[in-house]
Amino acid sequence: MTIPEVVTLFIFIPYLVLLASLAYGWNKARGLGLGVKPASQNTRISVVIPLRNEAGQLDRLFESLALQDYPLEKWEVIAVNDHSQDSTLSRLQRWRDASDFSLQVMENRGGEAGKKAALARGIGQAAGELIVTTDGDCRMGRHWLTSLAAFYEHHHLLLMFGPVLYEEGSPGLLTRFQSLEFLTLMATAAGSSRLGRAMFCNAANMAFPRKLFYRLDDPLMHALASGDDTMLLLKVKKLDPGKIAFNPDPEAMVLTQPATRLADFWNQRKRWASKSRHYRDPDILATGAVVMLTNVWLVCLLAGSLFSHAFTGPLLAGFPAKMAIDALLVWPAMRHFNKQNLKWIFIPGQLLYPLYSSLSALAGRLSGFTWKNRHYHVN
Repeated sequence: MTIPEVVTLFIFIPYLVLLASLAYGWNKARGLGLGVKPASQNTRISVVIPLRNEAGQLDRLFESLALQDYPLEKWEVIAVNDHSQDSTLSRLQRWRDASDFSLQVMENRGGEAGKKAALARGIGQAAGELIVTTDGDCRMGRHWLTSLAAFYEHHHLLLMFGPVLYEEGSPGLLTRFQSLEFLTLMATAAGSSRLGRAMFCNAANMAFPRKLFYRLDDPLMHALASGDDTMLLLKVKKLDPGKIAFNPDPEAMVLTQPATRLADFWNQRKRWASKSRHYRDPDILATGAVVMLTNVWLVCLLAGSLFSHAFTGPLLAGFPAKMAIDALLVWPAMRHFNKQNLKWIFIPGQLLYPLYSSLSALAGRLSGFTWKNRHYHVN
């Protein structure tokens, strides 16, 4: 065997083990939805929503909240305006005056800024036993809160998170690529949580007991610009990793908006990658190392094949092998959420992903990003 072939083999074996493990975890996570009884409708819920410059999205969000079938007297919404520069606050006030459900409108104070400050302020005002978080650009089905309450009551969790998928109103390549990537991340998060090795979740669809928030020291890690969801998850993981779970019920799904411009997409991925330097969790570090090494090596094989035939064979074997390995996790998730339309983007996405992921990881560590009209430097 040539040196490139040997290196490819040694890199792909850990990747196969990783993805097969996550696929097994995903299958177990799906099983958590079985046998869940209907919600008792006794759990009081506080939905906390941090908002900044979301005037164009608010009507969609609150229209979907207004349709919830959970008893009105058992849930409330606390919307926290984070110094919005548009008409977010006035729209919130109109919804507060017109809504049948309980809606409190709060604002970050002068010395407070950012999503984490808004979340902390909203949670501090919450009366519910269960805190549910979502974002301003989301919408959900009418059984969303009922599904979350039933899952929480059945499993007695410290932290749960539900499906978050992109809306696909635009059939463009960028939208479909983001949808496939997001689905893959969600399946990875679900699978790792069921293995007792939870690595991340999404605050667009996350829930935890209110009392937990006050048990933890700096639960959101305010010093970091983003990562409120993952940082909270990692703190809960230290308490009891078995009390973190993914709710696989499609009724618990939240839909969010993909980036519509390539520049916004790239900026978002840099923001996500910027958190990586602060991770100390061994599961995240090991998984990140295996995935990154696999992608970087495929890029190296591609570059090397331009100069030597010794790299061509491993390249031609490596890309199909990675596709087959990834399909172990991604295709079952496609079926579960009825996203088979993403299969046509699977192969193009696989060809693009190694280069894109390597560059975005590097950019996230070296340069700042813009988020909600605020610029953040690398920290």
